[in-house]
Amino acid sequence: MSLRKRAPLRSSCAASHEPGKHAAKQEKVSRKLQVESLEPRLLMTAASSDSSELVSTNGLWCACPICTGRDLNLTTESSTTTGTTSTTTVATSSPISSIPQLSSRAGAAATIYLDFNGHSQSTWGQWSNAVTPVYSRDSDRTTFSSSELASIQEIWARVSEDFAPFNINVTTVEPPSFGDRVAVRVAIGGNWSDWFGQQAGGVAYVGSFANSAPNTAYVFSDALGTGNPRYVAEAVSHEVGHTLGLSHQATWNGNTLVDEYSSGTSAWAPVMGVGYNSARTTWHNGATSNSASSYQDDMAIIANSTNAFGYIADDAGNTQAAATALTVTSGSVSRAGVISTNSDIDVYSFTTTGGTVSLNVAVASIGANLDSVVELRNSSGVLIVSGNPSTSQDASLAASVGSGTYFVTVKSSGGYGNVGRYTLSGTIAGGSSGSTTSGGSGGTTTPAAPEISLFMGTSEIRTGGVVHFGSTVRGVAVDRTFTIKNTGTASLSLTSLSSSLPAGFSLVSNITRTSLTPGQSTTFTIRMTGATVGSPAGVLNLRSNDSDESTFRINLSGTVTAPPAARIIDNGAAGFRTSGAWTTSTAGRDRDSHFAAKGPGSSVATYTFSSLPSGTYQISATWGASKTNATDAPYTFYDGTRLLGSARVNQENSSTGISDAGSNWRVIGTFTVSSGTLVVTLNNKANDRVVADAIRIQQVFTSSSASRSLLPEEVNQATSDYLAADTSAEMVTLVSSSTTSSSYAAVSAESSASTSEFLAEDLTPEFALLGETISLVREMDELTSSLTGSSARDRDELWSAVDELLAGCDTSRFDWLER
Repeated sequence: MSLRKRAPLRSSCAASHEPGKHAAKQEKVSRKLQVESLEPRLLMTAASSDSSELVSTNGLWCACPICTGRDLNLTTESSTTTGTTSTTTVATSSPISSIPQLSSRAGAAATIYLDFNGHSQSTWGQWSNAVTPVYSRDSDRTTFSSSELASIQEIWARVSEDFAPFNINVTTVEPPSFGDRVAVRVAIGGNWSDWFGQQAGGVAYVGSFANSAPNTAYVFSDALGTGNPRYVAEAVSHEVGHTLGLSHQATWNGNTLVDEYSSGTSAWAPVMGVGYNSARTTWHNGATSNSASSYQDDMAIIANSTNAFGYIADDAGNTQAAATALTVTSGSVSRAGVISTNSDIDVYSFTTTGGTVSLNVAVASIGANLDSVVELRNSSGVLIVSGNPSTSQDASLAASVGSGTYFVTVKSSGGYGNVGRYTLSGTIAGGSSGSTTSGGSGGTTTPAAPEISLFMGTSEIRTGGVVHFGSTVRGVAVDRTFTIKNTGTASLSLTSLSSSLPAGFSLVSNITRTSLTPGQSTTFTIRMTGATVGSPAGVLNLRSNDSDESTFRINLSGTVTAPPAARIIDNGAAGFRTSGAWTTSTAGRDRDSHFAAKGPGSSVATYTFSSLPSGTYQISATWGASKTNATDAPYTFYDGTRLLGSARVNQENSSTGISDAGSNWRVIGTFTVSSGTLVVTLNNKANDRVVADAIRIQQVFTSSSASRSLLPEEVNQATSDYLAADTSAEMVTLVSSSTTSSSYAAVSAESSASTSEFLAEDLTPEFALLGETISLVREMDELTSSLTGSSARDRDELWSAVDELLAGCDTSRFDWLER
C-alpha cells in the first residue's frame, strides 16, 4: 500500500465510493493517499478477488491486495516457501531486548530498518499518535518467544534477499539517522485498529525515502496471518518499494485491464503485485494500472539517482579475462556472491592437476529470488558441463578434467528480477592449496595466508563498516558482542584490544584467543556506556597479521537521550485526593503532608497520573520520618483499574535514595503501564500512622532501549535497604524491583562482599512466598486479637505455627515479627 506525496504522480490504486467500480485515473495528485483495505474475512479464510467487497472511503483509498490479504489462505500457520517451513511451536520467553542484531550489508550507503520493538510517532501525515506495539504472534507483547525470534529472523532474511542487489543494508539495528536518502523505518506490529482507523495491512508514502514525506512505513502484522513471517516479509518489501518510488504492477489482456494488482501464477508473482500464494516473488518490469504500455522497471527505479544508493559493486568478473580466482583449500572451495543485475554473470577461475570437479550453487535458503545456472568451461571458453535443473533454484555439476586452468560461471536462468545471493561450493581434485589467479592464460599458486573476518550475530562487517548501538537513555548501557573468525588458510594472530576506546564506549570482555587456526573464532564485547547524553562515535581498531587488513577498522556510533522527565503529584495538586479521616500538616514537601491513624484501611490517599506513554515506570515516595510512623505503610499500584502490585514501606526511616526537585525519594516499585493511567494508593491498614506526601514517577526505559532491568539507583537502594535488616518493607521493595538474576549481578559489581553473596542467587520466589505468608499471618493476628473471647493461648498457638514455618531460617533480619 502507498501514500503519494508530491505532484505530478499517477494514482494506481484509487477506488470510488461506489462498490465495485474504480475512480478515473487522476493525472496530478498532491499528497495522494493510497490505502489498501482489509476485508472483514481476512483472519478467517481466503478473501475473494471481487473488488466490490473492499472498503473505500473518500475516493482516494485503494484496495491493494498485498495489504488486504486478498488470496491469503490463513487456515494454517505454516509458511510454505522454497527452502523453508516455519510452524508455531511451544517456546521459551526472551526479553524484548533479545531481538537478533541482523544486518545484510553493514556499512552500506542506505538503510532499511525493520523495527520489531514497537514504535510511536506523535504525527504521521494527517494522523496523530501513531503507536505500533511490539511484534507478537501470541498474546504476550512483553517478551519474545523462541518461535517469534525465529519469525523475525525469517522476515529479515526474506526482505534482505529482495534487496540483496542494492547498496542498502536491511537491518534490525536502529540507525543513527532517518534523514532523506539515508534510512527508512518499517514499524512492524499490531493492527490497523491501533491508530490508523481504516482497514489495512500496511501503509507508506510513495517516494518518501527521497522526498519530504515521513520516512516511516507501517506493516500491521496482526492482520497478516497473525504475524506469519512470509506474509509479513512480502508486505514489508512491498511497502519499502513504495517508499523508493514504486507503484503497483498490473495485469492486462491487450488493452483491457484485468487486475490492478498482478497476482502472477502459483510459481511466481511480482513483489509490487500480490505474491502471498506464489512460490517465488521478484522485482518486475511490467505494466502498471495506468496503461498496458506504461511499464515500470522496478530495479532501475530503486537504484536510480533519486534514491542515490544504487547497485552493489560487482563482486566477480563477468568474463574469462576478468575472472576472479577461487581459493582452493585442501581441494575444497567456498565462495559467496550476488547476481545483482539482470545481465550480471560471475566468472571464477581455478587451476588443477586433473581429476574430478564437483560444484554446487546454493541460492538463499529462505525466500530465494535467484534461479541459478552453473557452467564449467576450459581455458578456451568451451563449455564442458552445466547445471540448470528445472525442479530447483540450486544448480550443480560434476566432471572429470585434465590438468590446466578452468572457469566456473554462475548466472541466472534468465528473465527480469532473477537475481539474488548464492554460495558456490564443492571440491576440485588436484586443486592447489591456497588460491589461484588467472587472467585467462594460466594460473599461479598463492601461498596460504590468514584472513580476518568480523561478524555481529550472523551479519558480516567489512573493515570501515559502521556498527550502530541504537538509541538508549542516559544510565542504560547497550552491549554488542562481536565474533572474529579466521577465514583464511594460515594461522591468524590477533592483538588484544586496548581498554582505551572512543569516548562513550568501554570494553566488557576482550578477545579470548590471540591465535586462531583456519576456521577458529573468538569473541569480544563492547558497551555503549550511556553515561552522557549525546551521539558517541569513534573508531575501534582490530590489529592482526592479515596482510591486507592488518588494521581492521570499525566505526562505532550510537545515541544517548535524556531520561523522560519525572512527574510529581503532591498533596493538593491535580490528581491527588483522599477519602476517610486524614489530618493535614504543615510538614513534608510543600508543607502539606497528610496523616492517618492506624485503622482498617478506610482512609485512602490516591494519586492518579494520566496521559502516560506506554512503558515501565519507577515509582518513588517521600515522607517525613518518625518513630510514630508505620513500619508497613501499604502502597498499591494500578494500571488504570488493573492491579499491578503492592509494597509495604517502613516510614520510620527517611525516604532516601533519589534526590530530585528539592526532596529525597524512596523507590517503592517499578511497573509497566499500558493503559495511559497509573494510580498509586496509600491506606491506613498498618501498624501505626501512615504519611501521605508526594509521589514521583519516571519512565525508566523505552522500547528502543537495550537489555536492562533497573536504574542503578533503584537497585542499589533496594539492596542497601535489605541489608540494613531493620524492617520487612525493604524486602518487599527488593522483591518488587529486582526480579532477575541479571539485575542482582549488576548490583554485585558495585556492592560489598556480603551483598554479592546475598545476590548470588535469584531468591525472588522465596521472598515473595515469605512476604505473602507474613502478610497473611499479620492479618490473622489482627483478626484473632479483635475476636471476642480470644485468648493469649490462641495467639500463642498462631505464632507457634509461624515459628515452625521459619524453623531453620535466619530470622535475625525479621525482628519485626516478634510479638
